[in-house]
Amino acid sequence: MIRFCYVGHSFHHQTKSTIFIKEILSRLGIVTEFSSSPDDAAGADDKLLRTLANSDFDCYVFLQTEYIAKKLAGLNLGRFVIIPMYDGAVGRPNDYWKGFVNTQFISFSRAHHELLQSINCKTAYFRYFPEQTTEFRDLPGTAKRDAFFWERRPDKKLNLSLVLDICRVLKITSLHVHRAHDFADAGPYQFTDLGQAGELELTSSVWFDDKAALTDVSSRPSFYFAPRLREGIGMSFLEAMGRGQIVVAPDLPTMSEYICHGITGVLYNPDDPQINFSLSDEEIASMRHVILQKAMDLRSEWVKDVTRLESLLLGDNRRWPTRDYSSHFAAEIRKAASLRIA
Repeated sequence: MIRFCYVGHSFHHQTKSTIFIKEILSRLGIVTEFSSSPDDAAGADDKLLRTLANSDFDCYVFLQTEYIAKKLAGLNLGRFVIIPMYDGAVGRPNDYWKGFVNTQFISFSRAHHELLQSINCKTAYFRYFPEQTTEFRDLPGTAKRDAFFWERRPDKKLNLSLVLDICRVLKITSLHVHRAHDFADAGPYQFTDLGQAGELELTSSVWFDDKAALTDVSSRPSFYFAPRLREGIGMSFLEAMGRGQIVVAPDLPTMSEYICHGITGVLYNPDDPQINFSLSDEEIASMRHVILQKAMDLRSEWVKDVTRLESLLLGDNRRWPTRDYSSHFAAEIRKAASLRIA
């Protein structure tokens, strides 16, 4: 069996948002797992780098740990597969990615996939969607104007103050705020007295030891506010879509790559969060049905596409047809055609 070295992001041990990658690898071969975080102190990865530098695996898979791959790239250890996440990759210069010669990229963001294509990196785009259990009969017959928001990083732009402004535009009448930091140094909450919201009814919760308890609270409202400006995959908002909730999110990847504004959710500019439409109770109920159908379609597409991902991880050199207009092969054809025309 193929021997995989899997270097994941430490934070994902807590969120479980990328566990599906490890599960796929485990089906394909023997997995030895390591973890790292760019937020760790300097030198924290020294032992890991020494271990990997003297290792002998068939394939090295780096999930949001491309900075580890960068330090090992010149050692000719074996086949590298890098799975960057948009929220961690955005801002890196093009030359950073150009340094990975003959490396296979797996992209879960179309925006980053197309950037890699533009600099001739070998990349394949996938659109993941988690398994869901909600059915049409589970959706409420009458619309409620309630919402959920997990204020993960109160020191960032997407905080309770911004969400309250949007709630008023959408005529949301009640909001549940889950107040649990991603990091201990995320700063104080802007609103310590939740009674400051005026006509909006506010309730709150803090950290749950059991994820099921959080899901129970977050899955009830009609509206679900995406908690971060950018996502890698965005498991929380994908799960909300899979429940037929109306996700309200910044018009940035990866949310903007799944949500069609006004049809399968609500997108806004975080620098100028003006939303130029309102929803009636009937439109809220209708949109939830449309979202749930979209979620079912996305899940079906992902299940069919897993075999292609497995093929790339195995490195079996199979060629796969794709409907992705931005596929690397299609991009090369367009480039050649444009040169002939010129």
